[in-house]
Amino acid sequence: MWESSRGSRRTGELFDLIELCEERGIRIWLATHGRLYDPANARDRRSLLEDAVDSEYESAKTSKRLKRDLRSNAEKGRPRGRKIYGYRRVKDAETGALIRVKPHEEEAPIVQEAARRILAGETFYAIAKDFNERGIPPRRNTFKTHRQGLGWTPPAIKQMLTMAAYAAKRQHRGAIICEAMWPALIDPTQWEKLQNVMSPPERKRTNDWPARHLLTGIATCGVCGAPMRIEKQNAGRRKDKTTGEPLSRPLNEHGDELSYPSYNTYICVGAPGKTGFHVAMRDSHLDKVVTELFLARLDGPEFLTALGERGKGTDDERRALLAQEQSKRGCVRQGPSSSATRWRIGR
Repeated sequence: MWESSRGSRRTGELFDLIELCEERGIRIWLATHGRLYDPANARDRRSLLEDAVDSEYESAKTSKRLKRDLRSNAEKGRPRGRKIYGYRRVKDAETGALIRVKPHEEEAPIVQEAARRILAGETFYAIAKDFNERGIPPRRNTFKTHRQGLGWTPPAIKQMLTMAAYAAKRQHRGAIICEAMWPALIDPTQWEKLQNVMSPPERKRTNDWPARHLLTGIATCGVCGAPMRIEKQNAGRRKDKTTGEPLSRPLNEHGDELSYPSYNTYICVGAPGKTGFHVAMRDSHLDKVVTELFLARLDGPEFLTALGERGKGTDDERRALLAQEQSKRGCVRQGPSSSATRWRIGR
């Protein structure tokens, strides 16, 4: 290790590491000390444990100092972190110190326009579509390469307008604590009204909706990076193949009309105002592929490293997990020659 703190900044964790190294006969080289330590040696062990206590103490002091500085910075109304869309930071050319924060010539009008249009009754989707069609660069370019072409999206519009920074308010740990050092792009009274329009207090919100499909919110389009959603597809002909005449709807035993046969499909939704629907796959097909790959991953030797060592109950635990997964998914495991076992999923 470069130094003791690289092992851990928690005394208990580093103690466990020292114990394990002693048990396995492993020595520890500390580059900053320029020497090799033997955990089985009483003097070396004491030195390592003293370093562990010092590392945790220094880490705690640094954390407390950082939190104090962040709080002090927030109470002064100063910005923190990445640049706020709609503003430009002016710094001293020599020292790099922040002088002031002023509205951005091109971005500030975009924020103000979005706020006006929401208050006028337009939807997030309509605004995002218009911004994309006008070629306005998105507020934040994602670090994920496959999602960089999405542009503006309805959630991005809403997230932007919920920021108290645009009302010249400084937030810290989710609470508004003071006035910011920059001017408001949205009048504070209008900003409060905007929050009530976007999230009415009477509208009940819960996040405990059960998942209805395996990969909703997980699968993404490999072309544009947009999330995949479930849509229904027609599973049968609605017109006669020969005459082209519309076919009547199927009937139940009581003679009542039923819906046309359909099935669910994962489909790329694209971005508002941009080309979408790049890929689509029947949900049962994609769910089966992912499930088989997941089971193959559990069955692989590399999975053992995530649970522990052989000979310590790991194999029994792995078999129990496989049996549980099979019973829940209703999938039948295939032999080593199946296509599933030839796939490998990265960590």
